[in-house]
Amino acid sequence: MARPEKSEYPEYYHSYVSKSQGDNAVKVLEDSNAITRKLFKNVEDEKGAFAYAEGKWTLNELVQHLIDSERVFAYRLMRIARNDKTPMPGFEQDDYVPESNANNKKLSELLIEANVLRNSTLLLVKGLSDEMLTRKGIASDWEMSVRALCFTIAGHEIHHMQVIKEKYLT
Repeated sequence: MARPEKSEYPEYYHSYVSKSQGDNAVKVLEDSNAITRKLFKNVEDEKGAFAYAEGKWTLNELVQHLIDSERVFAYRLMRIARNDKTPMPGFEQDDYVPESNANNKKLSELLIEANVLRNSTLLLVKGLSDEMLTRKGIASDWEMSVRALCFTIAGHEIHHMQVIKEKYLT
């Protein structure tokens, strides 16, 4: 399978898609998950309450954001792969975070949840045919392909792992 072309996703997602290396949707999802597991290998729960500046998300909130975003993207991916032509609305990440209750959770539990979710996403993607991966649908008023959503999920995670490494775990 080839990487998604720029015509398969909105320009806004290019920075995410470009962070995913290779041509295989399953591999990019596995690789980004490995980056996350390695980065958090020795991070203690107490670090979850840390925000690097006033008004910035805590580490727990950032991990919860990754979980919420992957759920939304995987739902879109599944609907488009199943040939559902119904346009899907967007979601506002800044509205989700304060409602997530992330700071009342343990970082270690959020990381388990993120890993379980990724395994579920991987099983979904592994079950798709090449034809399904190239299907397109409308999400947030933009046309996207299934494979572009796979690369977006992985690249979004990689993007935030870079932020976490630089701003939260220095």
